[in-house]
Amino acid sequence: MSISKRNMANIFAIVGSNNSGKDEIIRAVYELGGLHAQIIPKFTSRKRDKGDGKEIKCNYDFEALENGSYNVKSREDYKEFICDIVYKKNENYYGINSHEIWNGLRNNRFQVIAVSEIEAINSLRKIFGGLVVLIYTHSREESEPSSEFKMFVENFNSFDHVLLYESRKEDLYDQLFRLFRAYEA
Repeated sequence: MSISKRNMANIFAIVGSNNSGKDEIIRAVYELGGLHAQIIPKFTSRKRDKGDGKEIKCNYDFEALENGSYNVKSREDYKEFICDIVYKKNENYYGINSHEIWNGLRNNRFQVIAVSEIEAINSLRKIFGGLVVLIYTHSREESEPSSEFKMFVENFNSFDHVLLYESRKEDLYDQLFRLFRAYEA
């Protein structure tokens, strides 16, 4: 059985540097978009940072499995998950469970993830193909080009949309929810 885009929701992969509006987008989906979209959690080996949202699950140990996936176990409450998309950033592991994404897509709910590493984006595209909508969010507050901006420029044709965050969160939210409506058809 082949899966067509018509009977399945999309994955919105949000790429952007610090202060680009990624966190605001995640909060908006939690607060306003819960009926149509859900946030994809990411597991990480690092400690929780002050600015982390509830989509970041921190303090996990990553154990490689023979099939290429990782057993991801919390150091705090000992919950375990299997992550089949795993990448490293700043010497920390990050993991994503594609099976949970498939479940959300089958329930016709958009999946939203903030991810700025090319390795993770390529893994998402390999598994989900054309269901991945790659979005760059840009803020004029960037004083010098970030690694995320450089990735955007070098891979411009791979991105589907650009959202602009100037200062009003409401304008950013409006752009995002207009995209949701465009992809609901």
